[in-house]
Amino acid sequence: MKKLVMLLGAAVMAVPAPFVVSAPAHAAANPAVDYCRQIVASGELPNLTLGNCVALLTTVANYENGLPGDGYATQVCRLYEQNYPEIIDDEFGGYSACVQALHDAVQGG
Repeated sequence: MKKLVMLLGAAVMAVPAPFVVSAPAHAAANPAVDYCRQIVASGELPNLTLGNCVALLTTVANYENGLPGDGYATQVCRLYEQNYPEIIDDEFGGYSACVQALHDAVQGG
């Protein structure tokens, strides 16, 4: 469980503060898009796509702002599966187990 909490913490801490603040539905363009373009262009996460990055940051922001975190586990596990598969294999034994463990943790289970 300690590693699970660390994984969740690392995923949330990777999100810059401005993207964790809620914005009205009618707000301007999602600021995560420009940030994600920079991350994708940097090559730090070679298998991260712009769409996956924006989805992850949007899901984390929603979760941090009290909205349901249903997609949170899927997004975090996808990020790790595509860029750090050894974490998925070593810590969880596979993608599905990662999603289930993080989903349970987010739901308080």
